[in-house]
Amino acid sequence: MKTQTNNSSANVKSMKDMILETSKEEMVQLSRLFADMFGMPSEIELDHVRHFLYYAKSDLSIGKNLGALSAKSFLEQWNKDIDILFDHEDPLILEESVYKAWTNEKNHPLRGARGHSHGDPAAHMEAVLAIFGISAESYLGGSPDSLATLFEFLGFLLEKRPSSEALTFCRDHLDWLDTLEEKAVELNAGMTLKCVICTANIFVKYLIDKMEIHHG
Repeated sequence: MKTQTNNSSANVKSMKDMILETSKEEMVQLSRLFADMFGMPSEIELDHVRHFLYYAKSDLSIGKNLGALSAKSFLEQWNKDIDILFDHEDPLILEESVYKAWTNEKNHPLRGARGHSHGDPAAHMEAVLAIFGISAESYLGGSPDSLATLFEFLGFLLEKRPSSEALTFCRDHLDWLDTLEEKAVELNAGMTLKCVICTANIFVKYLIDKMEIHHG
């Protein structure tokens, strides 16, 4: 795991540069880091936070919100901010189906409807996971299109499969994070939660750029 040792402007790279130059192994680690943060937020430890902050603070817009916040302070605030995921009367749902058309099946009463779990995106992810012999529930104990499952599966693709498959997956199943960011703002989510969502979104976008460059 890398640590940032020099904060002078001449030595600090942008997140885009860092992602474009980072090894496949680090991309796998980052994907699994986001899977852990979205899937087991109460189990996040200081090492997770240090790894996250190394990348998050390299983006000017995110770094401005984080300021000089230490890993310990971030973790303390994180433990307060994640309550919105579970205890809010209008919780922030981290499932792809909620932010996309539940189905596009012709004549279906829920065609084009949004805000519902377990729609076509979940059914498609369940089928994709089944191809590799993976059960979503045993995988991360969640729905097949939960953000935790999506990032864990992205890590698997980056590690084990051709990068073209990871590129297609990002385009198909991680293209809704802008909407999730907007929802987090609408629900007045805590600062750390909004920063993690924003960083994950930027990571996916730059990862797509990285893979598109590779594939011409």
